[in-house]
Amino acid sequence: HLAASWSALERALDDGPRAPEPNVAPASGRPAVLKHYREDDSVFLDDAYVIKGVAGAILWAMAQDHVATGRTAFTNRELRVDPRIPLPALGENLEARLVLLVRRLEAKGSCLRLVRVGRGRLRFEASAPLELVDVG
Repeated sequence: HLAASWSALERALDDGPRAPEPNVAPASGRPAVLKHYREDDSVFLDDAYVIKGVAGAILWAMAQDHVATGRTAFTNRELRVDPRIPLPALGENLEARLVLLVRRLEAKGSCLRLVRVGRGRLRFEASAPLELVDVG
């Protein structure tokens, strides 16, 4: 019952009013190559290892949406139900994986950043255009 209550609370918070997205200039310059290996969801940026596993799948899904539509705003709720992200059924711990991903991107000093913009909300930022390569 606690898990169901928590999910209901998170949904209510996710459905709350949203702050407008800031005016972010489109990325320009030399494209950065983001490479994804489906076998273990490893992600490399310009041939440098970034992350793997569920956090890698999260980064890859966000990057795909960003490149396809220019999207930058994401919520925990939608990431939790995204079929491209292989979260385990029990104890999925999405929040811990997002914290790891945010810290890893900061530590790498790459052109990619995830910024928390509210409870359960993230902004995907790319300071360079992205070229996506999916390796089967």
